[in-house]
Amino acid sequence: MALLEVEGLVRRFRGLAAVDGLSFSVDEGRSLAIIGPNGAGKTTAFNLVSGLLAAHGGRVRFRGSDITRARAHARCRAGLGRTFQLVQPFADLTVIENVMVGALFGREPRLSGSAARGRVDRVALWP
Repeated sequence: MALLEVEGLVRRFRGLAAVDGLSFSVDEGRSLAIIGPNGAGKTTAFNLVSGLLAAHGGRVRFRGSDITRARAHARCRAGLGRTFQLVQPFADLTVIENVMVGALFGREPRLSGSAARGRVDRVALWP
């Protein structure tokens, strides 16, 4: 069974099809590249798969479950999310607090602040 299955995804903006019938699948442990020129619909496709945009047609399945109508936060909790090209830290937080954000809002059940700090200390390469 594929980890991620996308079948016939469609998204239009004012009648213009940015994504029209996109289908692919990715098995666990495999990688897939989506390439194309500017304006080809790559970012729209990622936004559809991650739930940041609603599809006008098609289906998205993750780990065998239909998540086509699931909101982005529910997909993220299930283990499917996306990153953005322009990553910026939270300016009012320390470096450690910025790293803790990932532990506090990740896939696992909500951690306490001290548990998140412990997680940061275990994974960070402190001198």
